[in-house]
Amino acid sequence: MATKKSKNNTYKFLFFLTLIILISFVITVYIKCPEAFNFSKGNDSKTISSELTKNTWVSNIDGAMLNFKAENTFEIDIPSVESSAKIAGKYIIEEDNISFTFDPESDVCNKEPGKYTYKITAEKLEFKVVSDKCESRKYQWTAGWFKL
Repeated sequence: MATKKSKNNTYKFLFFLTLIILISFVITVYIKCPEAFNFSKGNDSKTISSELTKNTWVSNIDGAMLNFKAENTFEIDIPSVESSAKIAGKYIIEEDNISFTFDPESDVCNKEPGKYTYKITAEKLEFKVVSDKCESRKYQWTAGWFKL
C-alpha cells in the first residue's frame, strides 16, 4: 500500500509541476507577444471599414439609406411623403472611430464634425457618440442601422 500512495503523490507532484511550467510559459508568451492572444475575429480595421463602406445601410427609425461613396464621401437619403431629402458629406475612418461632416451647402449640422465609434455585428451597424454638437445627426446616427 505504501508504494501505491507514493506513486500517487509522485503523479500529483508531476502534474502540478507540469501545470506550473505550462502556466509560466503562457504568461511569458503573453508578456512578450500579446498579439498572439488576440482571438477577436473580424476586428481588423481594414476589414471593418471595408464592410462599412461597401454596403447600403438603412436606418431603424425612418428608413433613411446611408451610402458611403468614393473619396471618403457619403450620402444619406431621408424619405418623406412630399419629397426625399439628400444630405451629403465627408467621413474619416480611424480604426473603429469615424467622423462625419455634412457639406457646407447643407443647412443641417455643417459646422463641426460628429465623432463616433462604430461596430458591425452580423447585419447591424451601431454608432456611439464620442462627441457631436448636432442633435439631429446624433439622433439619426445612433438609432441603429441594418444592412440592405
